[in-house]
Amino acid sequence: MKNENNSMVQQLVDQAIAEVENVSQDDKPFMVRDLFLGYEWNRLSNYIRAQVGFGFFHQYADNESISQVEILKKTARNQQLYRKK
Repeated sequence: MKNENNSMVQQLVDQAIAEVENVSQDDKPFMVRDLFLGYEWNRLSNYIRAQVGFGFFHQYADNESISQVEILKKTARNQQLYRKK
């Protein structure tokens, strides 16, 4: 079960990273959940959502100087905000 979750999380992180290409550069912040259709995101458990967010964050935090995404502050609900560079 754990390997299945890891594989699914990695696929979702890859999907989110690919979707960044479709985000406009209008300085409007976005969250990872914005990169998915509402029903797709809502079907995920809170645990999987957190893992996807963690994976997405570290994809850009580890390569921030060459990344296409700027990491911003968190919301009051502790959700990470991003902006396309």
